[in-house]
Amino acid sequence: MGCQQIADQRDERAQLRVRAVLVAVLCSGTVAIAQIVLGAIFHLASVLSEGIHTLADMLDSLVALWAVRKSSERPDREHPYGHGKYESLAAAVEGGAVACVAAGICYNAVNMLIAGRREPVLDPWVIASMAVAAVVYWFVSSWVIRASRATGSPAVFAEGAHLRTHVWITAGLFVGLGAAKIGSWLWLDAVLALGVGLLLARTAWRILQPALAQLTDRSLPDRELKRIAEELNAFRDEFVEIHAVRSRAAGAERHVDIHLVVDPTRSVQSAHELCNRIESAIEGKFPDMALTVHIEPAPGEKVEVGRGQQAVHLTRRRPDERETFHLDQSRDSDKEPT
Repeated sequence: MGCQQIADQRDERAQLRVRAVLVAVLCSGTVAIAQIVLGAIFHLASVLSEGIHTLADMLDSLVALWAVRKSSERPDREHPYGHGKYESLAAAVEGGAVACVAAGICYNAVNMLIAGRREPVLDPWVIASMAVAAVVYWFVSSWVIRASRATGSPAVFAEGAHLRTHVWITAGLFVGLGAAKIGSWLWLDAVLALGVGLLLARTAWRILQPALAQLTDRSLPDRELKRIAEELNAFRDEFVEIHAVRSRAAGAERHVDIHLVVDPTRSVQSAHELCNRIESAIEGKFPDMALTVHIEPAPGEKVEVGRGQQAVHLTRRRPDERETFHLDQSRDSDKEPT
């Protein structure tokens, strides 16, 4: 795959990320206004809490929209590795904001249960509107989550996770408020508001985990390393081993460095051409991945390459190892090539 094709694929993924966040913003904004108005008019703490939560999501989505646009910019002098970490930062901010909203909602719900408040009005149309909102959220969140998987974007995933949470919250409000009306359990509204807060706390944790992992340069997960190793196996007959493999994620971008040990008699030009072919193959398969290959000569005057050696396996490091990764390429991988 040529450089222009790879660049075009990256641009398409960037545009998809922006569209996904825009859809999330429009959905959140529309539903938030409706819920806040209904919650205030009918004194429904659960609906009002969900409206405030949705409004906070919309504001967070605007931050995410800025982040995905910023992360789509090409590398420059001040950001030679690109701008992918802006997405990680936006996801962390979004997760933190959700955690704050969750704490506030839980506090108010508990306070209402203890101190009491004005009785809610359980209007059937308001209850039915929660079911409509759940259906809308289901379709929109499903599309946004698919977009996050296609682009590998933590910011877009945060948007999809938020919207999917609204599915269960609004569906739960529909069932809970319906039961409260049938049984005249007015106190159930405050209990439902507390449930909203606890669900938000869980969502905040789900968003913060991958974002903080990227901000602290945690290695790529094993499933991604396995896919990279599968591509490297196509060149297994042309090198001796791979070691000192390092990787990290920055938003939707992936950065991988490997040390490739080759026959010491191989010419510089030939080794360079091998690097280019490996990099083109990996980046062609994974358009948002940047692979850097460092060539090293094997010890000795000449080595046999590609005879009876097993497949490449890139695995996470053990606590007592100094390198970020190690290569377990065969049973004799700890022996020095001869």
